[in-house]
Amino acid sequence: MKRQRGFTLLEIMVAFTLMALSAAVLLQAFGGGARLLARAETVTRAAALAESQLARVGSEWPLEEGEREGEWQGLHWQVTLTPVSLNQLDPQVGENVEEIGNQRLWQVTIVVGWQEGGRGRRYRLTTLRLAPAS
Repeated sequence: MKRQRGFTLLEIMVAFTLMALSAAVLLQAFGGGARLLARAETVTRAAALAESQLARVGSEWPLEEGEREGEWQGLHWQVTLTPVSLNQLDPQVGENVEEIGNQRLWQVTIVVGWQEGGRGRRYRLTTLRLAPAS
């Protein structure tokens, strides 16, 4: 009696099924990684844009109350400057002190927004600036 060598049809079908499932899982993992990489790149661009707008405050733009906004490469940015009094920072301060010597404290808020997958996304940067009082 001779023994047959090779695979049966059932073994081949099981092997193809396992291979297809493995390929689907791998493709999904690579797709998720690509989406995360694209999101990370956009957040990095938004952070760089926010920092560049912050550098303009006090140099190109005077420190005065108000807002500025614009668009850059699909990102919408908005810069808001508001004066800050010390009692907003520390409730222990009894009076509404807005100037420190001849300096004034400003809150600078920068919001960068964009659309991603049909949803609005935002990156927010907030800091304080001390500048000569006018």
